[in-house]
Amino acid sequence: MPVWVGRAASSVIGYFVNDVLVTPEEIEGLMANLLYTGADPLGNTRLTEWARIHRDTLGMQYSSELARRIDRERAYERA
Repeated sequence: MPVWVGRAASSVIGYFVNDVLVTPEEIEGLMANLLYTGADPLGNTRLTEWARIHRDTLGMQYSSELARRIDRERAYERA
């Protein structure tokens, strides 16, 4: 998809959830492969395995990045 579509979608969704989903700098970093490492994984749990274990609660609660910056404890409380 064109970069402008990702930026526009992120802005629109961010407006509705009152948050910043992805910054232009993060998109640029992704496009330049700066957020990739060739190192071996440090953990031993595959994302697919973790998602399968947490499937009943995955995606049920939204944690705002902006709220976490303001209050690290309350932002993680269950609604």
